[in-house]
Amino acid sequence: MQQHYLFEYLWRAPERYVGILSRFGCVLAPDFSTYTDMPAPMARWQVYRRRFLCQWMQRTGIPCAYTVQTMGAEYDDDQLSGVETGAWWR
Repeated sequence: MQQHYLFEYLWRAPERYVGILSRFGCVLAPDFSTYTDMPAPMARWQVYRRRFLCQWMQRTGIPCAYTVQTMGAEYDDDQLSGVETGAWWR
């Protein structure tokens, strides 16, 4: 059973989860699903939410590694724009 909807709780009130997430050495950015047949604005919204929460966690002191999904060549610029090569190795 997929439980992607649980990320909605994190999106709506991330401050509630600081205590839980800060217990880990590193967390992965939440995977708000994107699909190859998803309208482009909706896919960009999902990418934005993933990036926003990862950046928010980093600023809060929670080590967060940004994740990238492969959705197809037409979305590569959206997925990779602003992502530093090798940034997660630091």
